[in-house]
Amino acid sequence: MQSIPETYSRKQVILENDGLIGAALSMIREQQGLRQDEVASRLGCGQPLISKIEAGQRSLKFAEIDLFAAALEVSREHFVSTVLDAMSGETPPPRSE
Repeated sequence: MQSIPETYSRKQVILENDGLIGAALSMIREQQGLRQDEVASRLGCGQPLISKIEAGQRSLKFAEIDLFAAALEVSREHFVSTVLDAMSGETPPPRSE
């Protein structure tokens, strides 16, 4: 498990992870050949929400992970592993199915 340096505040760690989650979301979306508005349509929300999440300006709630994975047509495991790879600095391999 990744340790959190004592000099970081909780808010900084959350913001950093939101950015990584957003980056992972963006990467998967692009790998799937989807635009933000297409993902938004599948989720029944507006494109600005997708943009905010990808930019790290809005958190992705735990309960939303399955919804986003389904909208991106990937498994929850693939979505989460992409986020974890981003947190560790690794580039995940392309999705194979």
